[in-house]
Amino acid sequence: MFDPLSWMSHYAPCPCGYDRYASGSSSSISSSMTVSDLSTPDRRNTRPPEVDTHSKRAARHHSNASSYRGESNGRFIEYSGTVDEFLQKYARSATTYQPLDRDLLGAFNKLEDTKLLKNEKDMYEPLINGFKSLCDDMDADKRPAFYDGASKQWRYPYKRWLCHHTFMAPDIVALPPGTTLADGEQPSEWKHACFVVEVKGTKHPDPITSNHEKAATHRIQIMRDAGHVMLATGLLCVFVVGIYGQDARIFRVDHAGAVSSRRFNYVQSPEVLRQFVWRFFNPTAGTPFIGVDNTIRPASAADVAWAKEVCVAADGRWDAEAEEELNRWVTVPSKGERSEQDYLLLRSIYVDPNTFCRATCVRQAVLKGDQSGKRYVVKDAWRQRARKHRETEFYERIEKYCEETGRAYEGIAKLANGVDLGQMMSQSLHKAQSLTCNVKKHHSPLHMRDRNHMRIVLQTVGIPLDRFPSTRVFIEAIRDAVKGHLLAFLAGVLHRDISKGNVLILLGDVPFKGFICDFDCSSFVDSTKFGGSRPDAYSSEDDPENELKDRTGTFRYFACELLDRSGPVLHRAHHDLESFYWVILWIILCHTDHDHPSGFAACNKVFGGATEEAASSQKFRWLGQNSQNLTIRGNKPLTDLMNTLTSLVYASQRQRDTQHEPLTHAAFIEALDRALDAEGWPEDDKARPFVPPHVDDDGNIVQTGSKRNREAGDEGARSKKKQRVSVKDVAPLRSGRVDLASIKWVNSDPESE
Repeated sequence: MFDPLSWMSHYAPCPCGYDRYASGSSSSISSSMTVSDLSTPDRRNTRPPEVDTHSKRAARHHSNASSYRGESNGRFIEYSGTVDEFLQKYARSATTYQPLDRDLLGAFNKLEDTKLLKNEKDMYEPLINGFKSLCDDMDADKRPAFYDGASKQWRYPYKRWLCHHTFMAPDIVALPPGTTLADGEQPSEWKHACFVVEVKGTKHPDPITSNHEKAATHRIQIMRDAGHVMLATGLLCVFVVGIYGQDARIFRVDHAGAVSSRRFNYVQSPEVLRQFVWRFFNPTAGTPFIGVDNTIRPASAADVAWAKEVCVAADGRWDAEAEEELNRWVTVPSKGERSEQDYLLLRSIYVDPNTFCRATCVRQAVLKGDQSGKRYVVKDAWRQRARKHRETEFYERIEKYCEETGRAYEGIAKLANGVDLGQMMSQSLHKAQSLTCNVKKHHSPLHMRDRNHMRIVLQTVGIPLDRFPSTRVFIEAIRDAVKGHLLAFLAGVLHRDISKGNVLILLGDVPFKGFICDFDCSSFVDSTKFGGSRPDAYSSEDDPENELKDRTGTFRYFACELLDRSGPVLHRAHHDLESFYWVILWIILCHTDHDHPSGFAACNKVFGGATEEAASSQKFRWLGQNSQNLTIRGNKPLTDLMNTLTSLVYASQRQRDTQHEPLTHAAFIEALDRALDAEGWPEDDKARPFVPPHVDDDGNIVQTGSKRNREAGDEGARSKKKQRVSVKDVAPLRSGRVDLASIKWVNSDPESE
């Protein structure tokens, strides 16, 4: 439903709105940022996945990725108040803190040994014993358990994307009260953790005040620890305690950023840590501990068994490995005429692995008590405050337009329910406001980074484009999705994020074969001069001169003109149409039997640009030279269609001394219709799994499948004879070196949903 992870470049526009390159770190918000920088809304994109076939190398790599460095950059700040004030603000308790009637000074007395503080591993046991000592008088239902987590491999919470992520090893983990493990068993799953303790020696650079490489790596570690706990548990925020010799900091992390307490000596003042733990398990929200989302609850085995029964009865489909993972009930509170509804989350569709971002999580679900087994799509995301309109407003506007004009609602996902939890519960943790903790003015530009928790339910459930049953169905889906885009535009809504993940296929006896979804980057527009409408919600803030200069979308599918940084470009409908073209090309290069001379490296030839300049150059080169060389074997209609669309896109480019004709919906749909009316479409030519190249230790691309097997259609066959391909076959970056990191895949799809 959403475009999965990028796979082939160091460039990864920050998911929170800033272009991100490999760069140094910063522990605070840059003083050079302008008001416009801070108020820039989200741009849809994510980092390349970390894929490494060598586990030891992957373990070393996990916190050094430039993309993580970019994400954490400027997202850590120190609270201006005292440590006590920090606890009162961020660890609010429903009960009055009760200090121990005994002296706590001996809780961490073993850590007075300076030799012990030189090696963090030697600190684990005395720290765990010290935490246990602080909590041993607490009631059983308020007393956590502490374990050494560094001896285990803590893997990414969702198995479907496990191959894209390296394992982690949090030093010490706190498990909620009542958690039981077998004798000698150590926890190793993020879903069991409620907060984390990361341990560093005395000389380790401070993560707030230092820009040292180790400090940057530690910030990434804190960010990822908290992010993985939130992914696995659905927590709204997570605490991480940082230990630095005899000093400590308490970090509160949400999807906006991380705020830290001042540094304090926990050996001399252990009462601070005890008070933190006390407050953590006695929250004002009435939940088991701070951060728990009061609109979700775990699903029981009986709940999952019921879902399996109704789903199998409905369509016979139930993949236990996919469906039975991190199941939980989510509530969509009542709003207007809509009553409160509970949905049981099943298989995952898309999970954003980033922490400081929208953190979009999309899963299939069934409605509580609905014996029909009908599936829905539930999307949780954190909308940036800079975005004026909620995603639900765009769906509602399109539906209203169809009612007013009598047009059929087609080519667009259908909204079932949705609510802005952050707006509905304004004083709750459904608002992420870490970066504005020291800001007094409510309208400060920094508040543009605040986020609201959104939950949306869609009735329309499709399959990804890269799983098409035939190329003809694939093009039918694209055609109907373009029609949906036109309908939205006439309704006064411009999508602005056409990507592989936001165009889906509908199978069976349905009124349309494909549709677009994910309107969280969209804008209201005045389309009256195109025969459309001007929405009631449209205002001067939505004027193209204000709103549409902001680049949004997924970098891989950006229109060429949007890659031009020489001046401001207004995002128009024809840019979205060009994105449809790049989506089609991506699918063809990855999942059909074509004759591109680069074979499996073809995508890198077209989409491997690491910067706007390089990406634009590669796309222009394709449009002007290479496109006519592409033939889809045994598929003349699709080959002819690509030639036609390429000519349309090339003619639409604004170039020096040339005429250009912007793409139109009519021309694009006509080309698709003409192709679908042609004879000669193959039958049952389903999407071919993408077999990625592997890179050996010498930097050579090792081809894993023989040409004979590929041409024979034996997609699963692997040749035992490794074939070496020169790195010259891979498009170089601007620096002249080959971007080997961009092609280290271990999965069957470079985007691997």
